[in-house]
Amino acid sequence: MSHNILFFGNNTDVYDALVKLGPDYNITAYNPDMTELTRNMLCVSSCAVVYGMRNELRDFYDIITDLKERMRINSIPLIVAGTPEDVEDFELISDRFPSLKVEWPIDQSTFKSMVDGIINEHHSLTDASSHGATENSRKRVLVIDDDTMLLMMMREMLRDKYDVATAPSGRIAYKFLSNKNADIILLDYEMPEENGPEVMDKLRLNPKTADIPIVFLSGVTDAHKIANINSKRPQGFIPKPVDRMKLIDTIDRLIV
Repeated sequence: MSHNILFFGNNTDVYDALVKLGPDYNITAYNPDMTELTRNMLCVSSCAVVYGMRNELRDFYDIITDLKERMRINSIPLIVAGTPEDVEDFELISDRFPSLKVEWPIDQSTFKSMVDGIINEHHSLTDASSHGATENSRKRVLVIDDDTMLLMMMREMLRDKYDVATAPSGRIAYKFLSNKNADIILLDYEMPEENGPEVMDKLRLNPKTADIPIVFLSGVTDAHKIANINSKRPQGFIPKPVDRMKLIDTIDRLIV
């Protein structure tokens, strides 16, 4: 999946770092022709707008004011990268807090991890809305896994039959479920921020999500970890690699 990122600002170091993110990212720079950026935001399927700051905030103030409403309507995240002073100035002047603040300079691997995270969150929060016309007739599956490739595979595997939303962490899943529903949750065991059992505990403590069926998808073979999963009494456990027919049969059995 390609991610389209629109860049503006005078900080060319930020632009260079974006270009180095890899082949999955398409970077388009609109500085100094900023009118093209505001016009193309609605034409390009944008995953994020990045503002690379370098002492020019007031010059772009009118542009930011225009961008603000367009980004709100289309739920496009804003990433602001600059010195701590630049970012603070942005917050004071623009009245829009960015989705992600990056204090510059920063090493490439950390920057990529931060951008990957905000892009994954953007996809997670917009997946369901893209199927708004069928929301009432199709069941929704929420997949929680930190493996981006697996999330893509699960979306392709299930999208013909269900609405599929994805979240790369428990934190993003909680945010999604705060204003969206899910009929079933497919949950990974090993994740960096919180593991699957910890995520399940929090979901069970929330009255809104306590009754959602949870099926673990995991490649774990350690007896202690498997016992930990079973102690949580999930509605199912499917080992990785996932068998598509077994998965669909399990989903159908639990949400019909």
